[in-house]
Amino acid sequence: MAQPTLSQIEGVDFPPVLGARAATLMALQQQFDETQWWPAERLRDAQFTQLRLLLAHARAHNPFLAERLAAAGLAHDAPLDEAAWCKIPVLSRAELRQHGDRLVCTEIPASHGKTSVARSSGSTGIPIRVTKSALAQLIWEASLIREELWHRDDPTGTIARLHPPPSGLPDALKAQVDSPAGAVAPDWGPPCNIIWKTGRIGLMTVKQDIAAQAAFVERIGATYLYTFPSNLQLLKAHYQSTGRHPPRLRSIWTGSEILSPDLRRDCEAFFGCPVVDTYSTAETGYIALQCPESGLFHIQSETVKVEILDPSGTPCLPGQTGRVVVTPLHNFAMPLLRYEIGDEAEVGPPCTCGRGLPTLSRVVGRTTDYLVHPDGRRTRSSQLTGEFTGFPNVVQYQIIQRSLERIEVMIVADPPFTPETRQPLQSTIERAFDHGFTIDVTFHPRIPIEPGGKLRPFKTDLPEGIRA
Repeated sequence: MAQPTLSQIEGVDFPPVLGARAATLMALQQQFDETQWWPAERLRDAQFTQLRLLLAHARAHNPFLAERLAAAGLAHDAPLDEAAWCKIPVLSRAELRQHGDRLVCTEIPASHGKTSVARSSGSTGIPIRVTKSALAQLIWEASLIREELWHRDDPTGTIARLHPPPSGLPDALKAQVDSPAGAVAPDWGPPCNIIWKTGRIGLMTVKQDIAAQAAFVERIGATYLYTFPSNLQLLKAHYQSTGRHPPRLRSIWTGSEILSPDLRRDCEAFFGCPVVDTYSTAETGYIALQCPESGLFHIQSETVKVEILDPSGTPCLPGQTGRVVVTPLHNFAMPLLRYEIGDEAEVGPPCTCGRGLPTLSRVVGRTTDYLVHPDGRRTRSSQLTGEFTGFPNVVQYQIIQRSLERIEVMIVADPPFTPETRQPLQSTIERAFDHGFTIDVTFHPRIPIEPGGKLRPFKTDLPEGIRA
């Protein structure tokens, strides 16, 4: 994004004079421009410098965490390195929900600002709340601006945001976003609109009919599209079936769900533009951003420590898949020390771009996304959902394990399957599940989405004790 910044001083255009928050965000970008090229060892050392400060604050202002650190053998004067860090017990999502109030510190430095509460959508079945400081919000905005600089080529473009309404909208505007007409705002909103003179943003909920969403994208002349991968799949199918095509798209942005390699490839070919994916959570903020050159995901080491651990707790090597454990570096209001967010990801190799930021090759899915066989074996659901790529008319699906013996496969197809074409689908599904199950294939006009607007490709009705 090479466009000039927005001056906050009347009558001054060159050089632009930024406002206080915009200047802080761009000063952070200047630092990011340097630190992204640091070697991994230097980044790790800088992280531990920050983590020592975070742990010192937790010991002083959070009795629960102080006791947890003492029980792990981390005295206040003990050196902190990778070996010592790994002694801290991993914090599960269930523990975070159970002990949430006890994880909030009694005070934070005045310079960190006021606190607020972020809520997750509870896609794992465990909705949670996290208290964050104003500083944590600033760090989140800095990562957002980095992503804009990495991937957005024109701040004067128009964004179509097909997503649940952002929090804090006035009731009248929220009603417009939820309506078939959608809503259009004059600029992208903060923090972008305090740095650049931006184009418009159109807002429409994903709960609207897909035809209304597609018409909205075209009506506002969107140059950028932001939505869930599951909704993007429906949009692509709609455009293909109608023979239409949004003519001005420069890129598509996705997040909050798993973007499959097949969907990325198909959308880039059909829409003729790149797809930019983001890895973040409501609790921790940005975790990894897509490299502007290689497509790998760069962990945001300046703001978060990320560990990918195998079942024994050992760090995974490149090419290996493990549990994602995250520690935000700057949220002193509620330190999340070694928080297991419920995802699995594959460790990536050093990036060919030359950045020292570690990489993830892909986010694989939720740790609960495993099919449990009657004999106790477990199969990652992504090994099953890939079977649908051979049926281009399957535009939406969801696998639900109803019991140890029964599975339901819900499918949206366009055009619909005929009795003749249904048999190859049934045979493919039965082979994929390796027998031993009663499989009900059901067809639907659209599969219900979660309250937060997401669609999970795999769900299970099994009790927690059987899933693990």
